[in-house]
Amino acid sequence: AAEIALLSHSRAQAAEVLKQRVEVLEMRLEDEQRAAAETLLDLTGRVREYEEAIDELEREKESQIDAARREAVRESLQTHKQVSAEHARCRPLMHALQERAEEAERQRRDDAVNIMAQWEKVYTDLKELYDAARDEASSKDTLLQRALRDLSLFSAAASSSQEGA
Repeated sequence: AAEIALLSHSRAQAAEVLKQRVEVLEMRLEDEQRAAAETLLDLTGRVREYEEAIDELEREKESQIDAARREAVRESLQTHKQVSAEHARCRPLMHALQERAEEAERQRRDDAVNIMAQWEKVYTDLKELYDAARDEASSKDTLLQRALRDLSLFSAAASSSQEGA
């Protein structure tokens, strides 16, 4: 009976110790749950802050992009106006240059035609001079041949008259 009482008392003490341990663990669990809830609340707040900061950055970025786009369009329009004005200013010069180039080409063609006509005339004149010189040389050759023949006949006649005298 003493042993049972002792065991019963030991069990009661062990149960009490376990009960106290359970209570301590439950208190720790509650503390950790509160701490976890506070941490979760803090993290949730931070996430909201980060999301708001990200949203703000995205709005700023979109604003910068829109501003850059507007500036690019403005610069493009300004450049287009400048190019159009320069093109309008140069158009008469371009037409004048084109007309001068066309006139120079016409003049070059006319000069080529004139040079060809002059060369044809020079060629014709030279051919006529050549033909005349050839005819004159042929005529002189004929006269020379006759003179030589006449001289030969005259020499032969003179030799035969000296032999007969």
